[in-house]
Amino acid sequence: MLLLLASCVLITPEEVAGRNPVVLPVPTPPPDPADIDADGDGYTGRDDCDDEDRDVHPGATELPNQKDDDCDGLEDEGTIFFDDDGDGFCEQNPCAADCGLSDCSGDCDDTHDVVYPGAPELCDGLSNDCNFDGDEFDDRDGDGWSIAQGDPNDLDITEVPTDVTMIRNSVVCNIVRIPAGSFTMGCEESWCQFDEGPEHDVTVTYDLLVMETEVLRFQWERFVPEKNWAFPDCGGSCPVTRVSWEEAQGFADAINDMLTLPHCELTDDPRTCTGWRLPTEAEWEWAARQNRSDRYAGGSNPSLVGWIQDNAQDTVHPARLKTPTPDGLFDMTGNVSEWVWDAWAIYPFTPVTDPVALSPTQPEDVGERGLRGGNARSPVEYAHVTVRSNMPQDPAYYQDYGDASDTSPNNPLNYHGFRLVRKAP
Repeated sequence: MLLLLASCVLITPEEVAGRNPVVLPVPTPPPDPADIDADGDGYTGRDDCDDEDRDVHPGATELPNQKDDDCDGLEDEGTIFFDDDGDGFCEQNPCAADCGLSDCSGDCDDTHDVVYPGAPELCDGLSNDCNFDGDEFDDRDGDGWSIAQGDPNDLDITEVPTDVTMIRNSVVCNIVRIPAGSFTMGCEESWCQFDEGPEHDVTVTYDLLVMETEVLRFQWERFVPEKNWAFPDCGGSCPVTRVSWEEAQGFADAINDMLTLPHCELTDDPRTCTGWRLPTEAEWEWAARQNRSDRYAGGSNPSLVGWIQDNAQDTVHPARLKTPTPDGLFDMTGNVSEWVWDAWAIYPFTPVTDPVALSPTQPEDVGERGLRGGNARSPVEYAHVTVRSNMPQDPAYYQDYGDASDTSPNNPLNYHGFRLVRKAP
């Protein structure tokens, strides 16, 4: 025992220092749950709002299941159980996935906040009240007037339109929005007339609101009831005729007064005026054709899209009887030729933006204004979408040139009218 103890005492500090120290392993920390893709959907817990459901992750399709499938903080948006347009109605009401009843239908268009069950009908081309049995273009109370014709309440047969509501609604309800854009204006084909060229690039930089029909007689007669129409049997839904360029501007002024919009004066630049007015020639052709290659406004068959010499029997016809353009404009081919703002002028060769052929400061010097679209007496070769004509601006020309009973081919006054446009707000 003493010998053993002595051997222990004989181990020096230097000998101890020379031995290899024992290194204990450092424990590995557990993984952060936020870095684990627990459900195998390709998203970790840092981004996945439910990492136990592989169908729930950023970018997933939102389903009507009362879950936030796409992890954007909202449940069921874009589905029948979510009020996407904020009008208080879901496509299925009540806004819950467990409705389970047959009468849970709700908002018929959850992209417009003015469309929901019981909403008032507006002049906007939509069935606002979700009653597909009738909208603003139908006479629902049987009084002979629709909302589009001015009826202030189409559920009450005792309420009929006044002149003001009739004109206001007939204009506001029946318009087409034409977007800004660029196109090749004019024509250089063998079948085109010399004044339809040269072809040139035109850009219209603003959206345009265009009346879907020419101005109709029932509209005009609210302002000038004594007008003596050619073809009087045609009725109030026929376009106006025998209207001078300045009379057309006067009608636009009356509409603007009623709608509290500014007049587009003869000395104004029409491209900056925000009231209703005659279109510039470029605006008219852009609305009629845009980038389409059809020879006629609305298609390749002139008899389907307009009233011309071949099918009109020398008579003006009611509006909306022919196929409209793809944008919804009626009678851009034939029926009556339509006044434009521009003075008649030869086209330029170079590209132009928002062109108008007129010095706005000298309207009294304009001898003739342009007309577009052809009319009921136009042969087919004079009815295509690029055809142009012109007549004097002076109202005296209309007083001296025959009367409304003269429907001979030599009296062109009976075959032209106009439609109005305005720069979209």
